[in-house]
Amino acid sequence: MSSDGLDLLTDLQWITEQSDPALKFKEAEQRLHQLVPHYLTTIYDDWFLDSRVKMEIILLDLLIWMKEWLCENRKVSKAVFLLIKFIDLVEEKEFI
Repeated sequence: MSSDGLDLLTDLQWITEQSDPALKFKEAEQRLHQLVPHYLTTIYDDWFLDSRVKMEIILLDLLIWMKEWLCENRKVSKAVFLLIKFIDLVEEKEFI
């Protein structure tokens, strides 16, 4: 079985497993640029909601990691831009 949502979840999980920070950043940034706010239509199905939560957790973790990596590499303005641009991809963004 395949769907855009499952492909996204698989891609995000693969990206988080990358050990090369430059590759991880590049892949994450590329994938984020493919997404738009409300990238998943709300469907009130337990499986769908569970999958969406998993994706949003991974997206939040990636955004935070990317921000930290950029700051460590003295690219603070890009880190701020990244957070502003992609913060709307996730609903539970308060702790960022």
